[in-house]
Amino acid sequence: MAKPKSDKGDPWEYSLRKYLLLLATLVATVTYSAAFNPPGGVWQDTTDDHLAGDPIIRNTSYPRYLVFFYSNATAFACSLVVIVLILILSGPHDDQGKPNPPLTLHTLRG
Repeated sequence: MAKPKSDKGDPWEYSLRKYLLLLATLVATVTYSAAFNPPGGVWQDTTDDHLAGDPIIRNTSYPRYLVFFYSNATAFACSLVVIVLILILSGPHDDQGKPNPPLTLHTLRG
């Protein structure tokens, strides 16, 4: 049975892996940056009830802060797991799907 190929002749598994890796990287980037710039911003000065750099939303709407914090952390962790799994499970393969021999100093010189 022939494997379906994409437009460029790559196996569809390779294309799927490539786009999943791109999507997981995008999610990791967005969630990482959202942790440093939370919705509502951060306090700019230190007073008795908050410190500079703390999220404003934590003081104004604590339930919304919890939803943001846990969903952002979950999305970040899941995207990292997907990235690691794709990189580990893909491994180095040749065109026929057979694993390539590991690189050693002898194979690099030869």
